Amino acid sequence: MTDVLLATSSQLPELDVTEQPLLAALRAAGLTAEPAVWDDESVDWGGARMCLLRSTWDYHLRLPAFRDWAKRVSAATRLWNPWPVLAWNTRKTYLKDLADRGIETIPTVWLEAGQTVELDSLLAEGGWREAVIKPVVGAGANGARRVRGGEDGQAALEALLDTQGVMLQPYLAAVEGQGERALIVIDGEVTHAIRKSPVLSGASGVTRVTASSEELDFAMRTIAAAPGPLLYARVDMVQDDRGDLRLMELEVTEPGLYFDLAPDAAERMARAIATRLQELQA
Repeated sequence: MTDVLLATSSQLPELDVTEQPLLAALRAAGLTAEPAVWDDESVDWGGARMCLLRSTWDYHLRLPAFRDWAKRVSAATRLWNPWPVLAWNTRKTYLKDLADRGIETIPTVWLEAGQTVELDSLLAEGGWREAVIKPVVGAGANGARRVRGGEDGQAALEALLDTQGVMLQPYLAAVEGQGERALIVIDGEVTHAIRKSPVLSGASGVTRVTASSEELDFAMRTIAAAPGPLLYARVDMVQDDRGDLRLMELEVTEPGLYFDLAPDAAERMARAIATRLQELQA
């Protein structure tokens, strides 16, 4: 029996390059571990002692099928993160729950698919010069757009609303300076932090940074407010125009954890998985 199957997508059958150090760390810990494509019907998920979600980065394109798959896998073996966590996190409406629990999120206007709205009016009501529109179900920056008022912005918003729910948020200029920060939490501990370049401004790239005490506190408060248990998480945050931290995303389904920038984090994950597998035998 395989110890761990690492679920991925057909576009990344050997895992994303940033995730491959985890595969090496699992094997170095004496565990048998292999990547497996989540929607490959030939895979025997029950033949593994654990399934670990990794680069399943096409799930948002087939969310009902993905949710059905995750529920089936959770009945066949141990799934991390657990199915109830995934059910909560695969729609960005989870941000409403975290805001209700005291986590500072970015102000958001939630729009239903097919809803008719005027972007200019929404921007004026929020006092926003620019905004970001993104699908309520999405991975990474897929479908996200930076918009202003006028015909182009209205057309972009309507194109999204034609097929799906949309969230509208102010564009925060700090993403171009301080940058979007992401703190990676493995087995209850922040292992490393990264700065992501502003994709919506045409930049790209990820660098490792040192998290401030304020960022560390914000990340752990966010984790504490989420349903658990969590084996891994990525807390994405940004400063608002006053310099206060705001949650962009709490990624607990299939976040990139950038193990290539932090091999020690991959080793911590491998140890945590080995401990969980040992507990199954106790």
